[in-house]
Amino acid sequence: AGTQPNAGRTACEGCDTGTYSASGSTCADCVTAGFHTPDGEQCVVCAAGTTPNSGRTGCVDCADGFAGTGGLCTQCAAGTSPTAGRASCADCAAGKAGVGGECDQCTDGSEPNTGRTSCVPCNDGTAGVNGGCSDCGAGTQPNAGRTACEGCDTGTYSASGSTCADCVTAGFHTPDGEQCVVCAALSLIHTDAADEEDSLVLGRL
Repeated sequence: AGTQPNAGRTACEGCDTGTYSASGSTCADCVTAGFHTPDGEQCVVCAAGTTPNSGRTGCVDCADGFAGTGGLCTQCAAGTSPTAGRASCADCAAGKAGVGGECDQCTDGSEPNTGRTSCVPCNDGTAGVNGGCSDCGAGTQPNAGRTACEGCDTGTYSASGSTCADCVTAGFHTPDGEQCVVCAALSLIHTDAADEEDSLVLGRL
């Protein structure tokens, strides 16, 4: 095995690179897609995650962004990248997105879109870092870069964690930055009662 008779059949000669002979007869090309001949004696498939080298004498890892089995490597679809052994493709990890079989970390203030093919700014009312966005709580709003939540300024409020708005309606106030509510009538009633009492006192004089 691994040899064939020379032209004059006076001796046996080794098979050329990329060819094989399992029986000592004619050396044949090992050209089946995904196959290689490591010893010139057999033509066998490459392991998962690998593909034949240029001379088909061995196998090499699938290229970056590629994965496959049967000695064949194909580029991973957008939003996916090769698994550790490059035998298959898997969704980009949390906080990452990309195309061409490669996933990149999203910048602070952004997160992957639904298909994980690109990064998009955090939605209204959310903020975060490392490719993850979380809801801002009542009384806060996302900062300019949407990397963190910040408290509403004095006199403004946010009930949903979105943009802080001015509490300017006549007679209203914001006691906690989370709501804009009308002032209680008690203080007005108390003032009227006091004025009435003052009138009674004056009347007696």
